[in-house]
Amino acid sequence: LPVPSEHRARSVEMQQGDADSVLNATRAFLRWRKAQPALVHGSIRFIDVPEGVLAFEREAAGQRLRVVFNLSDAVFEWRDFGAAALLDVPGPAPGVLDGTTLVLPRHGAAFALAG
Repeated sequence: LPVPSEHRARSVEMQQGDADSVLNATRAFLRWRKAQPALVHGSIRFIDVPEGVLAFEREAAGQRLRVVFNLSDAVFEWRDFGAAALLDVPGPAPGVLDGTTLVLPRHGAAFALAG
């Protein structure tokens, strides 16, 4: 099938050489994820959070991670978040831990060591 010229910039061939491309960002995240025992093999426990937010904890091999996705169009704040530290994860829109409050931008995500 013919490929429209405006889509050529998104081809795998074009993205491979661009460190900031979606392809390379996805590859970096998947490499990071594979190195996290809790995300690969862990048990899962969902956390009750407001609509528009998804939160859960995964635990395995002595690692417990709290994962939060803000799927809404508004900033989400979780007071008394209860995590020890946010992890530096490849990808856009990371959360920020302000004292004990997690602040997630719209469509943001946070991966934290659960405390």
